[in-house]
Amino acid sequence: MPMSETKRQNVIKQLTETIGEEAAEALMESIPPFDWHQIATKDDLERALQALTAEVRGEFAQVRGEIRRVEGDLSIVIAGLAEKVAEQTAVHSIEMRGLAEKHSTEMQGLAEKLAEQTAAHSIEMRGLAEKLAEQTAAHSTEMAEMSDRISGKVDRAVHWAAGTVVAAAVAVAGAAATGAAPF
Repeated sequence: MPMSETKRQNVIKQLTETIGEEAAEALMESIPPFDWHQIATKDDLERALQALTAEVRGEFAQVRGEIRRVEGDLSIVIAGLAEKVAEQTAVHSIEMRGLAEKHSTEMQGLAEKLAEQTAAHSIEMRGLAEKLAEQTAAHSTEMAEMSDRISGKVDRAVHWAAGTVVAAAVAVAGAAATGAAPF
């Protein structure tokens, strides 16, 4: 039975009085605060280790067995999935070939129509380009004639304005010389 703390303190006190404080402390440190039968021996530890090792080995064996069972189940599932994937791939391959042939024919027809329309529009565009060139040439000639007419009118207007300015300047100069109003 373990010693109570009160009893332990009484023993320390009596030992200190009898053999001195330092010796009492050293002696009490060598006495554990529990019963001696609670101390495990090397044999106790060895037996506990062997029991634990056996238990762990048993658990590992069960886990390995479960892993093997799961691996077997997975192999069956994977094989089934691979078979289904192969079947579906074959079906889709046939469907894709049919679609490819159908769309290939449609695309060829559309390409031919596009080529015909492109040729027709090309001819149409050439005709429009020729008309545009003719109209541009005609307008160019008209523009040159208009430019010449406008240039002549501008020259006459400039000469008239210059004559008017000169006449006004002469009138102002004459009036200034005579002291009369110019107009």
